[in-house]
Amino acid sequence: MNDTENEIENASLCFDRGKEALKRNENDIAVWDLFRATRFDFSNKKYHAAFADALLKRGLTPLNAKDAPRAKKLCAEADKRRSLLRLDLWLEAALLGHLDSAFSLFKDFVVAVITTPEADALEKLLLAANYPPSLHRAGINCAYGMGGPRDLKKAFGYLERAASLGYAESVRSIENIKQGEKERIEREEAARVYMEQNPPPKGKEKQAAEEALAQSLHAHAKKAALFVFTNEKTPPPKQQILQSHIGGYPYFEKGVTWPCYVNEEDNQKVPLDFLLQVFQDDANSVALPEGIKLLQIFYDWNERKHRITLYRQLNTEKSVLIKNPLPRDSKIKYHAISLVNVDMLPDYYDAEILAPETVTLAGKVHPGNGESVYYRLCEKLGFTQPLLDSYLGGYMGEMDNSSRGQKEDKNILNFFQIYLESDGEGPFRWRRWDDAMLYAYYDIKTKKVQSEFVINYD
Repeated sequence: MNDTENEIENASLCFDRGKEALKRNENDIAVWDLFRATRFDFSNKKYHAAFADALLKRGLTPLNAKDAPRAKKLCAEADKRRSLLRLDLWLEAALLGHLDSAFSLFKDFVVAVITTPEADALEKLLLAANYPPSLHRAGINCAYGMGGPRDLKKAFGYLERAASLGYAESVRSIENIKQGEKERIEREEAARVYMEQNPPPKGKEKQAAEEALAQSLHAHAKKAALFVFTNEKTPPPKQQILQSHIGGYPYFEKGVTWPCYVNEEDNQKVPLDFLLQVFQDDANSVALPEGIKLLQIFYDWNERKHRITLYRQLNTEKSVLIKNPLPRDSKIKYHAISLVNVDMLPDYYDAEILAPETVTLAGKVHPGNGESVYYRLCEKLGFTQPLLDSYLGGYMGEMDNSSRGQKEDKNILNFFQIYLESDGEGPFRWRRWDDAMLYAYYDIKTKKVQSEFVINYD
């Protein structure tokens, strides 16, 4: 029996024990057994739902003076641990009534993250306990339509409850939202008046404005190469190392060792998994940045670590096969990579920074409605918009949780983005409810890569 089969069997045993404990109203035991079931077999949504039901049935009790030192010690210990190990400590402290630990568990639930049933259950319990940070978060989500329709009445209800409990951030947010609403109404009225006073051009004037916009769009288009993954017959390892692909065997030369990172907890080396490699290909109009012959990415998504390796010279006579040191079941399957070339333009709101003249020209075609004009003409001319996909070059497709923003420095190239589809739908074994993106930029002057790994907490 391999490791995966063992874990699935353990998950099933924990699930059965947890359900039986629920029937006997042994809620603490049920919570722990069902929690372990999710840990052993993350992909089984039945286990997450059962764990959530157990949490709601058990509830969060007030922290009493006798348990407070123990909860504080657990919380402090969790801060020292790696992400997967600290979940147990947070859960133990939360069941003692330590609300800060329950909130930490909710925010940083590595095996499932924010949109899972257990996270929803924790949020309900924290709201019921009038925990100010949870009230504030729920209010902000309602105010800005994060995870659902915008609901200002509900937003103010949460924020005012948090403010009444002395949560200063909610007091500031209430004022900011009110001011924002006032400014929104003023902008809409100003836009209405502007459009009345500035009707769209007609005839030759309109044609000239659209032609000027089309020229500007062509000038700002960037080449991008979309990755296409094909699950064809896996070639022999010696062929794999010289081809663009994910999984399988990467290219190495004599003297190179398998990439690792140092585990901060025990200072031990841990091997990264191999994600993909892309060779420079003269047949493609979109290539890797000048001077780069091979791009490789190694990763450990559980610990949110990755390494990008660049070969500027290749000596294939010195190529060697190195077997992936990780267990077989943890690796992704081999897929060949081919590239499809497209012309890409930035999203309209990024264009305000990266190509402001196109936004100005779009506004001339139809004053007050430039965004619609921009997208309509992009589609007509066959330009691609940034995608939730994997590709080289082009413009980056921003995720909701990204802090990166678009790069304005002319020496910084959009290198690539790798899209990880949620719930294991894509080829990269990303088994989570929330999708993610690995962004990378290339500095022409320093010849170094800047990268950012972003999880989209939807």
